[in-house]
Amino acid sequence: LQSTFSLEDDELLCDFRKFGSLRAFDAGARRMKELPSSIGNLKHLRYLSLYSTHINQLPDSICSLLNLQTLILDYCFLLERLPQNMMYLRSHRHVFLKWCRLIEMPPKIGQLTNLKTLTTFVVGKSTDCSLLAELKCLNLQGELCIWHLERVRNPMDAKEADLVDSKILVGWN
Repeated sequence: LQSTFSLEDDELLCDFRKFGSLRAFDAGARRMKELPSSIGNLKHLRYLSLYSTHINQLPDSICSLLNLQTLILDYCFLLERLPQNMMYLRSHRHVFLKWCRLIEMPPKIGQLTNLKTLTTFVVGKSTDCSLLAELKCLNLQGELCIWHLERVRNPMDAKEADLVDSKILVGWN
């Protein structure tokens, strides 16, 4: 049984515990400013689109969505960080981050070995973020934009990423 609900922008701050078996949630192009932490209760959620919303952070509870396969955050201009425990989302296959203003990637992104799509990778300044070398662990397809290559401290990190023969790479600062 599939159901479709249409919510107004002010209703998007609902309690997701009411929708326990929800498989997909699309709030794209809404004026939504925050995602309720109750999103973590949607244990069956596989698809989450927050495309072009006004959110500036994702709740840590999103890391409880162990079945989440697709996360769309394209054009979330206010989003600066992803939750630190993203490495536990092992079912992730697609993460779309075009034109987000991320400061850095969360640590251990290379553990998402099922990941096929990662549209953006941001080299961070801090020591508790993913290193460029973690891209070697991923079997990505499609386009990947790498931001802030000037932040790579150790040239061996770039060499370890082993992107020389990659047919997917489009990188710029």
